[in-house]
Amino acid sequence: MQDSSNNNSDNATSVLFPLFLCSIGINVLQHAWNSNQLAILQQADNLQQQKIAQLQTDKDVCAGKLAGFIEGRR
Repeated sequence: MQDSSNNNSDNATSVLFPLFLCSIGINVLQHAWNSNQLAILQQADNLQQQKIAQLQTDKDVCAGKLAGFIEGRR
């Protein structure tokens, strides 16, 4: 009876341990994927912030030119 119990325990270990290692591997890959996605989103956000700043500068330049044009027409 003891041999059967030990055999069942060994079988459970031989099945569960690889599953445990696979689970760890999947978690590592998921973390790497999420880190990569975060980096991509941060780059996109930085580009968007740069574009917003450029548009604000362009708006200010246009407003200045318009004010100068209006002043010149008076």
